[in-house]
Amino acid sequence: MKKNIYSTVFQALAILFLLFIDAQGQIFNGNLTLSSQAEVDNFNYDEIDGDLTITGISITNLNGLSELFTIRRSLRIINTSLTNLDPLVNLSRIGRPGVNNDSLVVRGNVYLVRYCALFPAAFNLRNKYDVSGNALIQHHWNYQP
Repeated sequence: MKKNIYSTVFQALAILFLLFIDAQGQIFNGNLTLSSQAEVDNFNYDEIDGDLTITGISITNLNGLSELFTIRRSLRIINTSLTNLDPLVNLSRIGRPGVNNDSLVVRGNVYLVRYCALFPAAFNLRNKYDVSGNALIQHHWNYQP
């Protein structure tokens, strides 16, 4: 009887361990550039241990990045056809605490009207951001936590 209980407990723990491992996200190690909508759509990571650059006029949405939680270095969104960055709402961190060369660049996105989804994630960057050349954005970064 004790043997069956131990066996059942062991099996349950093994299943929980496998579920935990499966629930852990994928980490991309290194710098990553997404330059087409297909690359954005096929994105399958929740953390990037490096820089993320999103560039290309064919990119119209970031839905494929909705499960991205952390970018350990810089984020650059340059010359896209995005209208908003709302799918990045789960992004909780851009950059590394205490590192001065991590940054946020959102530049040359002529259809972009809203980028507020990035405010909480970029807070630790302090003044290391460049939001410019986005013709439809009529206000500047002014986030106060």
